[in-house]
Amino acid sequence: MANQDTLNIEILDDIGGWGFTFNQLYNQAKGFEGDKIRVPVNSFGGSALEGLLIYNYLKGSGKEIETHIPTYAMSAGTIIAAAGDHVSMSNHGYYMIHNPWSVSMGDSNDMKATAEILSKIENDLVSIYVKKTGIDADEIREMMKNETWLTSEEALEKGFVDELTEGAKIEASFDPKQFEGLTNVPQDIQNLFESPKKEETEKPQTNSFLSSLAQIFNKQPQVDLSEYVSKSEHEAKIAEMQKDYEANEEAWRAQHAKDIEAKDKDIEEAKAIIQALKKTPIEEESSFETSPASTGNNNQFFTSFDRLVMADMKRKNRN
Repeated sequence: MANQDTLNIEILDDIGGWGFTFNQLYNQAKGFEGDKIRVPVNSFGGSALEGLLIYNYLKGSGKEIETHIPTYAMSAGTIIAAAGDHVSMSNHGYYMIHNPWSVSMGDSNDMKATAEILSKIENDLVSIYVKKTGIDADEIREMMKNETWLTSEEALEKGFVDELTEGAKIEASFDPKQFEGLTNVPQDIQNLFESPKKEETEKPQTNSFLSSLAQIFNKQPQVDLSEYVSKSEHEAKIAEMQKDYEANEEAWRAQHAKDIEAKDKDIEEAKAIIQALKKTPIEEESSFETSPASTGNNNQFFTSFDRLVMADMKRKNRN
């Protein structure tokens, strides 16, 4: 509140649910008994219905309403600005009006209903702009249809604002992504929000990450970053890793060769045992019984693997 007679309500955000709402304005204005409400409006826009609600409240408050545009008023933001009995705007600002638009889902009847609502809102906006500027309604409709961007001087000439001021005390914030979906954004405005181009000078390969952080926060690094990631150290580290890899690979190959050699030796020993078993005669005194099927067949009988092993053991004991 500037003084006891003037209430200052700043609207420096989008209009509607995600930004500045009527409830916020009402809570600030409730109980105010002064004569004047001053509303700086710096907004990309938002909900046309929320803008109309704020407009109607200010117009019906019985107070003297002064609105001020620090830099830009767009879409629903212009509805609120138009509520001022006196509208001022900083030099080097922008004022944009366009047709209301929405997103709808459903069948053809739903789409027709949405179109009808948008037409009604469009009529309300045309009426507000005509009342503020005195411009013919057909011209206003054409301006809205074409999404018209006005400089401060053009907005003054058209009658959307009553006075231009040199600068503003309020710092406006804006996300350039909000330009997405708009078709006629002047290049001068786009240039205002472009990130400065980096100088294309060759930089050393050192401290790129930390230096980037330092640039983001507009601070200088507090340490000598070249100590950490110098090019020579980086190359030495790679060479060391390559050497370790080759050493490990050589050790693995040596162990693998030993394993194969051991397996080959086991296989040869197994072959020797099998050959010895084939040459060992079957002894008569073995305690193994013959198969009943071999009785009366010239002493031919079946033997088990256990019997062969027993014969091999006896052979080794004799040796």
